[in-house]
Amino acid sequence: TLLLECTGLWSPIDFDSSGRYLLLKKFFSIEQSELYILDITTKHLNPINPNPTTNIRYGSAKFHPKDSNIIFLTSDEHGEFVSLYQYNVSTGAMVTPAISASIPWDVSELTVSKTGKYLAFEVNEEGLSQIYIYETATNQLWKIKNIPAGTAYDLTFHPNETLLGLVLNTPQSPGDVYTVDISQQQQQQENSSVSTSFTRWTYSEVGGLDTDRFVIPELIKYKSFDDRMIPAFYYKPQNKTNSSTNQEGKKNLYPVEIRIHGGPESQFRPQFLWSIQYSCVEQNIAVIAPNVRGSSGYGKNYLLLDNGYLREDSVKDIGALITWCQNQPEIDRDRIYVNGGSYGGYMVLASMIHYGENLIAGIERVGISNFVTFLENTADYRRDLRRVEYGDERIKEMREFLTRISPLTRASEIKKPMLIAQGKNDPR
Repeated sequence: TLLLECTGLWSPIDFDSSGRYLLLKKFFSIEQSELYILDITTKHLNPINPNPTTNIRYGSAKFHPKDSNIIFLTSDEHGEFVSLYQYNVSTGAMVTPAISASIPWDVSELTVSKTGKYLAFEVNEEGLSQIYIYETATNQLWKIKNIPAGTAYDLTFHPNETLLGLVLNTPQSPGDVYTVDISQQQQQQENSSVSTSFTRWTYSEVGGLDTDRFVIPELIKYKSFDDRMIPAFYYKPQNKTNSSTNQEGKKNLYPVEIRIHGGPESQFRPQFLWSIQYSCVEQNIAVIAPNVRGSSGYGKNYLLLDNGYLREDSVKDIGALITWCQNQPEIDRDRIYVNGGSYGGYMVLASMIHYGENLIAGIERVGISNFVTFLENTADYRRDLRRVEYGDERIKEMREFLTRISPLTRASEIKKPMLIAQGKNDPR
């Protein structure tokens, strides 16, 4: 049955308990989306916020299972971060303050228990998942304790409403299924002596490897050119037997890979990544994965800090990280290299141009080497989205700027070895 014909990028989110109403989201960019309620019977499409005064980012949304007049949704309309709200359909108003008003981080995922007694939601706290429970009748909010460091997703309540199921992906294990007794967690809020733990139900295949040897990264922060603190995850090898000696004769030093994520509106989060573990465990290479300005997960303003003419400010964040690495006693300052793909590939190329004298090599996969040809030849559906991020190449001044900073314009300045993987017809 055809429910709706429309243009743009739309996705269904949730049916109400009667099956008559469907929540839909229309995506414009990471900064802007819209929520709608579709009446399947009449085909009437009702916007959640018909007259927004600014761009709003909506995330998860769920109908109350017993009351279709209530929607729980996440939005950054009223603050720097994506927060959890209750929305009243009949009045068309958000209930304020937000349910997660006390949590200064993005709410990334949401689920509701069978009767609507509890909400569970995942918070992206500096790249690490934290899980919160909200009791709707009492407005009591508490944090699940002892969650392993990593990312959590696919939150689901057991019908008995006491067990919460979820998938945990950590640096030492791929996505595995766990449950936690939230009634015990609630007691622990009142009595710290109550012991709670996660029950693991699956053990994903890791090829017989000893995952206890896998490195859990440390969250670090370093100062960039404008005194802004930049977060990064530092994977430090545990074995120094294969470490190097630098030009000054210092021993037991780690070579370093700076791994730069793509997007650019993405975020490095510590998950099960075989390539990083291979570097750390087998090759004794430290890996540092920064979330430079323009990354998601750190608020609306941080996300916009590399847009348009600010593009190379994010490259300066890599320069500051190289300097930070050179000042660490365990790092071989003569053996630092950069690695990244797609937009991260552009960052590698730009880093090799600006900071090549402090790097030993670069690895670049399908990176942007020419912003103008990228914007002119990328798929029609995403061209305007990318212009918001990079700038509009049809404007003379912006075209000149994009040409000037494109790595292809300054390729002759790259003097160190590079490994480049690029498709023959790739417009980037």
